[in-house]
Amino acid sequence: MLRTALTALTGLALFAAACGSPDSPDAGNPLDLGRDSEQQQCIQNLYEICTAQSMHYAIYNVYMTSIPEVYEFMGDELACPSCGQYYIMIGDEEEYTVSCPLTQEPNHGTYGSQNIPPNPHGSEVDVCRSNMLTLRTIESMYYGVYNCFTDSWENIRESGIYTGPALTCPGCGSDYRFHAQGSHYCIRCPLPADPIHGSVVDAMISW
Repeated sequence: MLRTALTALTGLALFAAACGSPDSPDAGNPLDLGRDSEQQQCIQNLYEICTAQSMHYAIYNVYMTSIPEVYEFMGDELACPSCGQYYIMIGDEEEYTVSCPLTQEPNHGTYGSQNIPPNPHGSEVDVCRSNMLTLRTIESMYYGVYNCFTDSWENIRESGIYTGPALTCPGCGSDYRFHAQGSHYCIRCPLPADPIHGSVVDAMISW
């Protein structure tokens, strides 16, 4: 099941009981807002939705365009834990945003193809490896457009595939080490010593 794969990627399985219809994901009238644990769970849900979108893009070279489609792909229906409503998605097959449905503060945020949320429960190694998986998806998308891989952030930004901040290792704050030539590429964690977070070589992960 895809849900099992997502749990393995995020390191934490969180379930939010959904209400209403995912075809009409209007925000409710929240009565109890602002708990830190609820915010963390909501961001975790958004992270899982974005991870599902990245996986779908890697397989089909398009993003899903509706929350019901995402939920069917995931095999689960996630909802904001503060209001119990489904998430709101806007976009097309090339880019998207997904938002917390809360209509007032504290809204838990908007993320998407240009702004993947962090895993709120991830250790440094989990976050670093998640970053490298994001870079792997970017390389896959770049190859789909240009028929080659790249080791240049300038090329990635000019392509419009990713325009967010450069991803760095949370353990040392340094940029990832890229090397690409034709149909091959390598992404390595920049940490010079233990704990080494790993690498991605031609889409194959080392961990």
